[in-house]
Amino acid sequence: MPNAADILIDTLIEWDVKVIFGLPGDGINGIMEALRKRQDQIRFIQVRHEESAAFMASAYAKFTGNLGVCVATSGPGGTHLLTGLYDAKLDQMEADRSSPLKPQAVVRAFDRHVAGDGVLVADSGQNTELAARHIDLGTRNQFTVSGALASMASGLPYAIAAGVADPERPIYAVIGDGGFSMQLGEFSTAVRMYGGRRRGKGNVRKHHRLAGHPLKRGGPISRVS
Repeated sequence: MPNAADILIDTLIEWDVKVIFGLPGDGINGIMEALRKRQDQIRFIQVRHEESAAFMASAYAKFTGNLGVCVATSGPGGTHLLTGLYDAKLDQMEADRSSPLKPQAVVRAFDRHVAGDGVLVADSGQNTELAARHIDLGTRNQFTVSGALASMASGLPYAIAAGVADPERPIYAVIGDGGFSMQLGEFSTAVRMYGGRRRGKGNVRKHHRLAGHPLKRGGPISRVS
């Protein structure tokens, strides 16, 4: 008989959800097991921080027009989703400078390397202004930022989600030093999406073993894609 986690994931699959962004935790072991059993139907992308999962879900909805979904464990894990979810709400998305050069010159030089079908994202504040003023985009380009909420440090999660939404398109990001330092851990998420060793969190893996859930390579805990 299916349990609540099975029903939840089956419902998301019926709603044509292809991707879930999140971070495993003991409070959602049942959901992770339901995802593992359906990994040929729905993809789980493990991040380093729950806030990034919510930003990625918001950006994925912006890039694809589909429902963006994020998941986190109870308690602090759930509250960490709030900023990204509020970003999605205000932008009306569906979602359950450190340099010796002047930044304007850097972004203008960056503009020459943006492909005609590339996706551009930017952190909020001056980064958005620099991208809008100094990068010329064509009709085949796509550009998005955290709009109404203007959340700091959303640029890198947005860029990762853009790559998930359309792996064939080149992705570009204008990110400031503050946002860069806040989201530096998510570089490991990007790296694990495209190669390298994929490891899950030790304590979470231990509890899955105790519950009898197999954790073979390729499951939602042990890898990102």
